[in-house]
Amino acid sequence: MKRHILFAFTIVLAFSFSVNAQVPLNTLVQITKAEDARRFDSVLEGLLKSTNLAVRERAALAAGRIGDKRAVAALAALFQDTKNQGGVWTAAVFALGEIESSDGGEAVLNILKAESGYAKRDKDLLSRAVEAAGKIVAANAKDSSLNDLKSAIVRVMDDELKSGAPISQVVVHGLTAILRTRPDGGDVVVAKFLDSTDARVRADSLNTLTRLRSKQRLDVIRVLL
Repeated sequence: MKRHILFAFTIVLAFSFSVNAQVPLNTLVQITKAEDARRFDSVLEGLLKSTNLAVRERAALAAGRIGDKRAVAALAALFQDTKNQGGVWTAAVFALGEIESSDGGEAVLNILKAESGYAKRDKDLLSRAVEAAGKIVAANAKDSSLNDLKSAIVRVMDDELKSGAPISQVVVHGLTAILRTRPDGGDVVVAKFLDSTDARVRADSLNTLTRLRSKQRLDVIRVLL
């Protein structure tokens, strides 16, 4: 567990440092103050509409860290503009996952539908989207309106297998999402990743199967031992 927490913290730091250098100092101060105060207000909402892509990206990241449900609509609106593809969309979908509101479920589902499949995928966006899906579904476990989002997690993992070249970071986030949401048939698709050439993926698959109390592919697990 500590390893996963450290990994997530490192990713968030990298996320922040990569964009901070491109944001004007006075604007960065405004965003940082809002983060420190855990305050989503009209100033931060306005920065999500900035003409500067780096500012929009950093403001989206801040909205996620603050965790205020009122930011969901502004974050979802970012996906309506294709100029935001890349860093802004990735930060926005990460933020929706951090906020964990069911209101963000549709936006995340749309990203999963668009980015999953066998064609060229945006690995950062897709991995953050499947991570966000897991967080939102887990935080709203009794919300039946999220059933499609829950099913989409398994579908993404199936698509990675069928692609012939699974993206490790997508798979790792997907395994965690399945562990959090426990979808029907989740353990079946997880067990298929025991054949991965990536040791991290095999280890996380084993951990997920154990915590799901699954008996899938015990013969393969014995061979691994």
